[in-house]
Amino acid sequence: MLNEFNPSDALREFSPTIPDVAGLSETLRYVMHQVATHM
Repeated sequence: MLNEFNPSDALREFSPTIPDVAGLSETLRYVMHQVATHM
């Protein structure tokens, strides 16, 4: 049922606690740190 894919909407559904780009950058930094730690 997805006619138009909206990354920001998908991201908002995936993580509603991320209100803005600043929060997103922090989350990405955290995720990359976790990935680097486990590699």
